Amino acid sequence: MDNNEKKRIKVLSRGPIECCGFIYGPILTPYWETLAKIFKMVSANIHVVEVLEDGTEVKLTVENFKRDNTVTPVVEATPEVVEEVKEDIQEEVVEEVEVEPTVVEEVEDEIKLETIEPETTEEPVVEKTETRTTDEVNNRNSNRNKHNRR
Repeated sequence: MDNNEKKRIKVLSRGPIECCGFIYGPILTPYWETLAKIFKMVSANIHVVEVLEDGTEVKLTVENFKRDNTVTPVVEATPEVVEEVKEDIQEEVVEEVEVEPTVVEEVEDEIKLETIEPETTEEPVVEKTETRTTDEVNNRNSNRNKHNRR
């Protein structure tokens, strides 16, 4: 960090700013401050914003206080720009190369050759049902009735 590097900032926090010689905020008029003091302020959780050339304000943090926070202009996709990009892409197109089968494809082919169909033997399915005599049914019903009476 170069001690001479400076940024144009505002201090939005209210109260004493002890790391800068006990001055009081907020400081709403932009002024130039060194990166070392800006680091001390953002480390002390003081709300500091950088004022860019176009008047845009960017909140400074420990992560971005050294970074160039200027916004890069966006290029509009005019028909001329689109054509230039298409031409660049067409120049970079590489001829397709025939690819040999991969090991996976070879193994899949071998598996298909070795697959053996299981023999199917169909046996008739016989369902076994129990039939009860009338005496068994009556006896069962009477036992139920005995339990319900209690």
